Amino acid sequence: MKKEIIFGIKKIRILSVILTILIAFILVLIRLNIERPVFYFNIRWYMVIYIVFIVFAHEGLHGIGFRYIGKLPWKNISYGIHRKYLTPYCVCRDSIMTKIQYLGVLLLPNIILSSITLIIMIRSYNLTWTLLSTFVIASGVGDYYMAIEVIKCPRETRFEDYLTEPGFYIYY
Repeated sequence: MKKEIIFGIKKIRILSVILTILIAFILVLIRLNIERPVFYFNIRWYMVIYIVFIVFAHEGLHGIGFRYIGKLPWKNISYGIHRKYLTPYCVCRDSIMTKIQYLGVLLLPNIILSSITLIIMIRSYNLTWTLLSTFVIASGVGDYYMAIEVIKCPRETRFEDYLTEPGFYIYY
């Protein structure tokens, strides 16, 4: 049996705002507990480049996840900007995967990019990295939301990426 699961972009955006506030609060608490003599706030040119890089790297890592975790061919993977939502995306045609594979594809960019940015934040005196870390972690809210729904499904469920909207098909 095949079932379509679509996630409303309005709900994802509301969750994104809530998550951004929560993450910012947590990261500020972490920042306050790191013993550093002097903190400063300074936006550098490479930070702007880093944010642009993160957007493309995030989707690129989804593609790498489809290829190596999902074991799917490169020819099935495509990238673009969703005109309706003005958001970048990576989708994969004919992408039936196990629960673990699909979770890996969903969370790969968030784990890698958030870890790198948090390490930079912790090692830096510049408070701007705290804001950048908040952005990087919160930018995965759609992936987290989808992952929560995937986790709720039975282990034997198979998943297929939805090509035109945030969502997926599930096969029982």
